[in-house]
Amino acid sequence: MALAIILTPFRRGFFCDDDSIMLPNLESIVSTSTVIWVALPIPILLILWGEFATIQRNKDSKWSYRHYEKHEIMHYYRNVFRKLVCFGSGALYHELIISISKLTVGRLRPNFIAVCGTDVLKACQNNTHQYISNYTCPNGEDAADKSRDSFPSGHAGFSFYAAVFTVLYLQKRLKFGTLFWKPLIQCCILLLAWWASLTRVMDNHHRLSDVIAGIFIGSGIAIVNVIWVHSLFEEEEPLHNLNSNPDSSKKSLSETKSLLQKG
Repeated sequence: MALAIILTPFRRGFFCDDDSIMLPNLESIVSTSTVIWVALPIPILLILWGEFATIQRNKDSKWSYRHYEKHEIMHYYRNVFRKLVCFGSGALYHELIISISKLTVGRLRPNFIAVCGTDVLKACQNNTHQYISNYTCPNGEDAADKSRDSFPSGHAGFSFYAAVFTVLYLQKRLKFGTLFWKPLIQCCILLLAWWASLTRVMDNHHRLSDVIAGIFIGSGIAIVNVIWVHSLFEEEEPLHNLNSNPDSSKKSLSETKSLLQKG
């Protein structure tokens, strides 16, 4: 988004008889703010809950809802911080790749003529298959820039980035209901992201190919970031080992402090 404010998309021309850019301009079914307010809090809240549940289900310690040992608290904060860094860094990677792709390709949206202004077709004269590269949008250059960033879909990309990250995190952390509830929750999360992506085709803001490209980018970033970059599927040291080994507890505490200082 920051790049889109500073830079403008590649100025691509159009054919006068291109029906694919003459669809009506409809209001977004799922707005950008809605995607952000849904796709950001859900993974964060699940991380906070998941790390707490991991401590609670430890069978080798006596748990109390009112009191936790210092090493338990630091273990919780360390794991939460690590997961949040993974999620946040992946979101930044996604935004960078999507923004660069939009600005470089400059693909016209299906509602380009409606957003730019129908008077732009006056440049076509009598040749219906004429290619127009030098044009001015009657509705202003801001409208023109917004109608030239169709590929790929940012809504689809971020929806699936957050969804796939959440599904992978639940696969790692959710230990109950593995035969029914966990697959059901994971399926519902992916279906929600799929529906949000398809609405971009329904409201004429993207083509299906834009949406599919966004899905591949968002899903790919989530998988690579979780499994390889941050290695969240590596086995962690059990908490009861930290409790029985003071040196290990001190090491965990020092690692947590160093992570916080770097952050």
